[in-house]
Amino acid sequence: MDGQKWAESVTAERKAEARGLRRAALRKIGNSFFRSWSYAASGFEKALAYLLAERRGEQGLIWQTAHGKVWKTTLPGALGEDTVVLKRYVGKRRWRHFCVPSPAAREAVNFLMLSSLGFPTVDLLAVGDNRRFLYLRDSFIVTRFLGDGFRDGIVFMRQTPEAGDDALRDSFLSAVLRQLAAMHSVKCLHRTSHPYSFLWRRSGKDAEGVEVVLIDVSSCRFKSARGFDNWVVYDLTKLFRNLRMSRETLKRHMDFYLSLNPGCGLSADRLALLVPTAGSGPGKSAKEAKHAATS
Repeated sequence: MDGQKWAESVTAERKAEARGLRRAALRKIGNSFFRSWSYAASGFEKALAYLLAERRGEQGLIWQTAHGKVWKTTLPGALGEDTVVLKRYVGKRRWRHFCVPSPAAREAVNFLMLSSLGFPTVDLLAVGDNRRFLYLRDSFIVTRFLGDGFRDGIVFMRQTPEAGDDALRDSFLSAVLRQLAAMHSVKCLHRTSHPYSFLWRRSGKDAEGVEVVLIDVSSCRFKSARGFDNWVVYDLTKLFRNLRMSRETLKRHMDFYLSLNPGCGLSADRLALLVPTAGSGPGKSAKEAKHAATS
């Protein structure tokens, strides 16, 4: 059952179930604020030891930000020859995670929770923190690399043939909106819903002709129902603000989103007015768009 089907029958009990799954996931990985810890999926223990020894996993850099780096590496034959992705979070504000789960722990928990609810995510293989008492030095997470034709959604933000194919781009956006609407139905906010937070490939099995997978969920949060529509604008702005399209096309996407999340209190016209796109005038940040929704 995919995320949208699960959301169609959502109730207060279902929302409680989602939060319960998140707490259970925290217990499963063995999260601790007082010591270093690590979790490995069954059968992945030796592979994790190999990746962390002498930082062997930090080869083949594929992504880098101010807060972390991402590497893709292939394990040796004795360990299965799987291709995996290692993400290591670093940061200067390390006391920020005093008695708070690290970014890697949050992402692992969200992967487990969303997967249990039927959302398409990558496979979690390992996660861990390097702590000294309450002080977080760094954290890491390992997931299985998705090949088989999957590509990064960032191609729709650049001068690429995919970005120029309006039908393909719209199919990608519809597939992403289907997952966001299901998350929003249980008051779960994505918060980093940029196109590059999703992998995609063409698929004849999916309604939109495109299959998407969530790959960056460390910032997902549950929010209260009060004022949640403003957060909807926040998520949608993250998705659309760097994509070039007409206002009519944007409104069509907003109509599609509302058909999947009828509990949203904003109309398609209001959403199309609040959510910016590339070339639609001065670009508003997600925070600015969210604040505009309250006025």
